[in-house]
Amino acid sequence: MRKQNTTYGDIASYTNLSKMTISRYFNQPDSLADETKEKIEEALKKLDYTENKFAKALSSGKSGIIGIITPNFFYNFYTALIDSFIRIYPKSPYKFLVFTSDNSPEMERSFISELLSYRIEGLIILSHLLSSKELSQYPFPVIGIERESEFISSVDTDNVSGTKQAIKRLLQDGCDALIHINTATAPSLPAYARIKIFEQMTIQADIPHQCFIIPTDIHTDSRKLYDCFAKICQTLHKKFPHKRIGAFVCNDTMAHLFLNSALTNGFQVPEQLEIIGFDNSPVSEQAILPITTVGQNVNRIVSQTVRLLDQQLEEKKNQNGDILLQKHLVIKPKLLLRKTTLNLR
Repeated sequence: MRKQNTTYGDIASYTNLSKMTISRYFNQPDSLADETKEKIEEALKKLDYTENKFAKALSSGKSGIIGIITPNFFYNFYTALIDSFIRIYPKSPYKFLVFTSDNSPEMERSFISELLSYRIEGLIILSHLLSSKELSQYPFPVIGIERESEFISSVDTDNVSGTKQAIKRLLQDGCDALIHINTATAPSLPAYARIKIFEQMTIQADIPHQCFIIPTDIHTDSRKLYDCFAKICQTLHKKFPHKRIGAFVCNDTMAHLFLNSALTNGFQVPEQLEIIGFDNSPVSEQAILPITTVGQNVNRIVSQTVRLLDQQLEEKKNQNGDILLQKHLVIKPKLLLRKTTLNLR
């Protein structure tokens, strides 16, 4: 038989308390005496009460729902972030609704419209398709991760520090030429520092170098990326014969694909070609040769994002909906040495 839901009236009858007192237990528990709360809690167990969270959200105007939008799940960094958010769920006061937009700004806007109908309390956005100015117009706090965040709060990795660690390691290992592989990245994005600092450091070191930019239309297509990396390998054989080459790759997903291409195109790794990725996503350890990488502290990024969201929600409540003060947190990365570098001192 279908179980009938226990109501506030049932609890009130069982405890000989008013419905108003029962309501205060769920919405203002601090206003009740400990003895009263214990009496209600005993009744909840006896009556096998299951809270109707949707009804509570409608009555309080607080859903506890946080939206998360990611552009794709091709890059392992995004999946690692989502996995970390899911892992904190049991201890978090929030419930997460995750959408992937497949790199479509129109789809992202439709997702946000849908999230509005759920009365979300905040939005965490990993995609950079919508401007922060547009996102700042929504009636809830928005936290960006590794994206343009001029008008919203953000949590980012220190891309400058991470790039410097990678280039210094390749130079210390005696590489005679350096290359950088990246996607077409706008200067407004935090990750653009990986291109900028690479150029600055290689010019300063007076070492042969080249930056390879992957076309936007193929950056999530494994087959086309393999073809692109094969051409890069051919270029390296011709341009830097008899040189030890150091490759700094923008993320671990691409570093893994480039490693496979390099091995099938005649390079000995790390003797002839050293490779350093960026992220410390699971694929960097699962590769045929575990990849040296600039490790982003994903768990810390997630915990700081939730903490910042807490602060913004509290600030929003105290300011009665006024414009929120922007906060930008930067997390230090750490170079993790594995099998694709010689790791000389």
